[in-house]
Amino acid sequence: MSIPEGVTEIGDGAFQSCERLAGITLPESILRIGTGAFIGCFTVSPAHVRLPAGLAAVEGMAFAFCRNLTGIEIGGRVAWIGEGAFQHCDSLERVDIPDGVVEIQGEAFGFCPRLREVTIGAGTRRIVEGAFRNCPSVASVGVAESNPAYTSVEGVLFDKARETLVVFPAAKATSYTVPPGVIRIGSWAFSDCRTLTGVFLPDGITHIGNGAFSDCQTLRGIALPAGLVHIGSEAFANCAALADIDLPAGLTHLGDWAFSNCGSIPRVRIPDGITTIGDGVFSGCASLSSVDLPSGITGLGTYAFNFCFSLPAIELPGGVTRLGDWAFNNCQSLIAMRIPEGVTEIGTGTFAACYALTHVTLPAGLTSIGHEAFRSCRSIASIDFPAGVRQIGTSAFSSCESLTSLTLPDGLTRIGHWAFGHLYQLTQVDIRGNVRWMGSEVFDGCWSLASVRFEGNAPEIHDNLFTLGADPTIYHLPGTLGWEPTFSGKPTALWIRPDPVLLARDPLFGRRPDGFHLAVAWAGQPTVVVESAADLSDPQWTPVATLPVTNGVARFIDPTPFDSPTRLYRARGP
Repeated sequence: MSIPEGVTEIGDGAFQSCERLAGITLPESILRIGTGAFIGCFTVSPAHVRLPAGLAAVEGMAFAFCRNLTGIEIGGRVAWIGEGAFQHCDSLERVDIPDGVVEIQGEAFGFCPRLREVTIGAGTRRIVEGAFRNCPSVASVGVAESNPAYTSVEGVLFDKARETLVVFPAAKATSYTVPPGVIRIGSWAFSDCRTLTGVFLPDGITHIGNGAFSDCQTLRGIALPAGLVHIGSEAFANCAALADIDLPAGLTHLGDWAFSNCGSIPRVRIPDGITTIGDGVFSGCASLSSVDLPSGITGLGTYAFNFCFSLPAIELPGGVTRLGDWAFNNCQSLIAMRIPEGVTEIGTGTFAACYALTHVTLPAGLTSIGHEAFRSCRSIASIDFPAGVRQIGTSAFSSCESLTSLTLPDGLTRIGHWAFGHLYQLTQVDIRGNVRWMGSEVFDGCWSLASVRFEGNAPEIHDNLFTLGADPTIYHLPGTLGWEPTFSGKPTALWIRPDPVLLARDPLFGRRPDGFHLAVAWAGQPTVVVESAADLSDPQWTPVATLPVTNGVARFIDPTPFDSPTRLYRARGP
């Protein structure tokens, strides 16, 4: 295809995904090629493109995913090559950046698997780190000697001062010693060096950038210098052979996903300067069996230790207040977990599929358990819920197959869909307090469930609570409200308890002009005794009334003047 002379601009996405476009001739009148103008073209037949002499910039993604683009001639007036402009051009083998190009944006030539040679002209002042990331066939990066910003040393790209290593050609060597004087490894500098087995860093290195060694799948070891303070996001991601890593004591920043999918690392000690473990830092470290966290850690990010199959235990410091979603998902060897007292919420999937987890200690201040938080923790046989837990999320404990009974706490108001689904050995559930809402199929597939006992009023339900064989009886205390002969299709009955229960949620409960109103539930008993005391620290219980029980409920009004700051009540048998 030939664009006629006189056309000055090719708009954004103008030829997007024209896969059968075999070639194009651009007139000298073209001044702008828009964002994504040819993205996804030239995928069937090889093509070579010459950019017009008057073109000032190649916009972002302009020729991205042109998988059969074999060559590109960049015009002398082009000053700027946009982000991802030629990324994923699978057949591109050589790039010559003319002297007029001042800036090359991130991933401009990223992910070009056949790119072998790159030359940088005299005028380039800024190469955004990652411009040539994940190009595994590059053997050399050359730079014009007169370039004031960059230099090439044996084919390795540095800034002019040789303080930052910008690009290491992925096909250059199997090992490399970074020269003295370098203080920074640039982002994506060694990314996708598929044959690199070792790198030696000088003592002066303080900063390793984002993705600097990512996808170096044969890299077996690297000694991090004592002065290192910063490891960027994804710095060593997908280094599958990396078997040993010692984090220096002075490290203060450990980026998200820094060691994700480093499946050979057996142990790690986090230095004292790290206060949070970010998102996915050790996700997919399948061989990780020992983690030592410093006392100053306050939080774990999303996916922090996700899929650490070999991790049997980890001690969370007392200052931890946040556990991210899926933080320990699929830690299949994790046996026990004590959650620090400062944690008030357990996120989505935090401990999902921890198959070996037999014991978990929940903190007293916990208020929320997220969706799928303990899903498929099939070895947990019991769990003690703190009184302040207000909500339990969707599928939070589904497929926890070893649970045989549950006592849900006083403060609970909401239970999500399928929260306790497929608990095949569950026989009894006691729901304290006054749950207000229950989702669909909360007890789906609980085949052995014989009784569910409520202390409060009948909750609102989204849909049927019981499916796939569950056939329990629903018990409730006398005097509570909203109960019918059936509940969610199951028969109801009064809950006959060995001890009386004060109905704190009775509509009349509390102080009124004529005294303090109490209701006591005790099905099957004729009388109940109410006692009072003034001091809980040293209670002196005194009987104040013996009441008849009518239809399972006894009511009492204490007319005693409220001249005491504290007045306590309890009920007992006669």
